[in-house]
Amino acid sequence: MKLFLLGSFLIFISADLFARDSIYIDLQMKNGSTVSKWENLSITLKIRNASNKPLLITHYESWGVPEDSSAQFIIEVQKLKNGKYITQKSVGIIDNLVFEDEFDTIRVGDQMNYDFNFGGLFQIEPGPYRIRVRCRFSKLNSHSDSFSGWAYFSVRNRLKRPA
Repeated sequence: MKLFLLGSFLIFISADLFARDSIYIDLQMKNGSTVSKWENLSITLKIRNASNKPLLITHYESWGVPEDSSAQFIIEVQKLKNGKYITQKSVGIIDNLVFEDEFDTIRVGDQMNYDFNFGGLFQIEPGPYRIRVRCRFSKLNSHSDSFSGWAYFSVRNRLKRPA
């Protein structure tokens, strides 16, 4: 009987551990992988909660770059140079007004989508790139932080910033 109870307890604990981080993150370039206009430097981030717990997210989207530790979604851009991807340093600043007392909940089985234009954050010249987002779930949850997969894109020509 003790062995049965111990086994049942271990199964319960392991099921909780594996389900805890069942958050699926999908990142795509909003307008396809070929960028020819400034406005096309946009991403769509989809977060689906397949865990056994609700996922708390700040109500007001909080985007940032690797140097910014306060944002909930951290954007990393790399450019392909001489066969290696090189992390691009940010040239812009996001002034997030984070209200830590207003939240959204992604319930178990639900998905939320976020769109963001990252054009003003990095120096984007013609060439091949990749982008990913680190989701800082641990700020508000027992879920660990997670990275999206890389989304690849190519800039064909010099992009003109909108006036």
